[in-house]
Amino acid sequence: MKPHVKLSLQEVYVGASAGIVRRISGIARGGTETNNCPVDGGWQRDIEGALAEMALAKHFGLFWSGIEKINAGDVGEYEVKHSSHNKARLLVPLNNDRLDNWFWLVTGLHGSYTIHGCMMGRDAMQERYVDEPVPKRPCYCVPQSDLKPTQDIS
Repeated sequence: MKPHVKLSLQEVYVGASAGIVRRISGIARGGTETNNCPVDGGWQRDIEGALAEMALAKHFGLFWSGIEKINAGDVGEYEVKHSSHNKARLLVPLNNDRLDNWFWLVTGLHGSYTIHGCMMGRDAMQERYVDEPVPKRPCYCVPQSDLKPTQDIS
């Protein structure tokens, strides 16, 4: 069974606040989106992405500050990829250089998240996974069936 993490209202407040700070920082840097993401929906992506990171950290009992560091992992050395869709694939950008990091798929909304599993960057970056789920946004799209379950990671 895939782990499910429910954040408390206080945790949602802290995580959402971190997402807001990220969005404002992005606006201050010129408002550019990474990985060709559309500008519309940026607040939602930043807030829910931060909450998904917090959920993974909570699951593993890791400290999560929510403070953005350039070229740092989302939760320690873990990269968190979030979707609101339960059947989503793990999306890894084509131009990613984090070959030795674990990429985690976390789905959900509003403080309630499911951790679907993970894959090492170098394993995700295979030609067979290349797809373009959103126009002009090709990336590696790993199906959930290919992810390592949470309990298999030490």
